[in-house]
Amino acid sequence: MAAADPALAHPLRVIGRAGAGSDHVDRAAAARHGVAVTHTPGSNATAVAEFALAQLLALTRDLPAYNEAAHRGRWSTPAAPAVGLAELTLGIVGLGRIGVALAERATALGIAVQAYSRDPRPRPATARCPGPRPSPRCRPRATWFPCTSRSPRGPGG
Repeated sequence: MAAADPALAHPLRVIGRAGAGSDHVDRAAAARHGVAVTHTPGSNATAVAEFALAQLLALTRDLPAYNEAAHRGRWSTPAAPAVGLAELTLGIVGLGRIGVALAERATALGIAVQAYSRDPRPRPATARCPGPRPSPRCRPRATWFPCTSRSPRGPGG
């Protein structure tokens, strides 16, 4: 761990991670060199939930295709009307900080939310979400699974 070498003018003292988990850090090596390892669970939950919702909105409106056409100087009307938000059902697997934040924002926009969580404790957003189990009729357009070494299949899925 060269960065923690005491001969350096400013040796490494802390490894900090925004978000949950620090399972990608060799904690034993850090401890041997006197380097603290910290993380800030939940600090980016709002940003991640908002990004996921923005992606959902972009995909349901086919915004990438319109953006590309506009950059090529073309503008066309859609072949069919866009799906209204109230017609959508969002399936969320996991009601941690990000899942709850996403459910709250989607519900506020009139999107029906169905969620599954292996933790049976009630969460604030589940009161507004049908479920907490997904409906067999629910066919999400996209699924996102965060992959860490603690995930069942490890990093990279």
